[in-house]
Amino acid sequence: MWRKTSFLSLFLVLLLSFGVGAFPRVVIDQYERTVTIPREPLRIVSGAPSNTQILLDLGLAERIVGVTTFCPYEGAERVGPLIPLDLEKIISLQPDLFLAHRLNGKEIVDKLTALGIPTIALEGNTLAEIRDSVTIIGAAAGADEAAQRIVEKIDGDMAQAQLGRETLPVKDLKVFFIVGIEPLWIAGRDSYLHEMIELAGGRHAGADVPGAWSQFDVERLVALNPDVILTTQDPHVIYHHPQLRSLAAVQKGQVHRIDEDTYSQPVPGIFAGLAELTEILANSH
Repeated sequence: MWRKTSFLSLFLVLLLSFGVGAFPRVVIDQYERTVTIPREPLRIVSGAPSNTQILLDLGLAERIVGVTTFCPYEGAERVGPLIPLDLEKIISLQPDLFLAHRLNGKEIVDKLTALGIPTIALEGNTLAEIRDSVTIIGAAAGADEAAQRIVEKIDGDMAQAQLGRETLPVKDLKVFFIVGIEPLWIAGRDSYLHEMIELAGGRHAGADVPGAWSQFDVERLVALNPDVILTTQDPHVIYHHPQLRSLAAVQKGQVHRIDEDTYSQPVPGIFAGLAELTEILANSH
């Protein structure tokens, strides 16, 4: 069942108290910080590729004046890697909204807030947080209607995935998501990929691994012996890995490469990937 985070109700109360589309407005970010946006932002700096993509999805490309070096968007100045960000560069861009990410660290959020720059801190680990990020960014930027359209699409994708799962036979397949081979990196229990596997009808074999992403021992993977492996890497590397040849997923030919652009960022587009994962698992054994 799809659940909305509790702070969102408070956010909506605060928004409605000022009036939809009106500024100033108050937004509650994902660290439960109360942030006042005095006017509609026209110069936005993004602290993470996922924030940038949500801005693009909202149709706000012309307002983006700064992005990180990891962001593929070419229409803005670079303000450094995810951490440390270049504080002086950000200030020089005269932003009226900064969209931070947990990977930026708390210090940059505190410094920009102290300078009077409206700063929204976002998490984006879980599917609910990704969904709420759209609503929060849309509210902070005055793009409420565009955000609502995206959220409705997300909810539709979620409902379709739930329906698909309910109509499929229960197979109890162990599924592993590998994001890197040398060294081995996997999706842990706090990753949105964990949720996607479960929603698609699989049993995430990495559910006991703490964190969103974790380096992992090959020996532990062999012991878990997943039935299906999902990866953004070349499957041939796994099929020909001397320690992984005995895995059930390898023996069954069930190592599936999925599109990195779709699954690597916590953005609205990943919800459309639920249908693909459901189909993969439905055709596995």
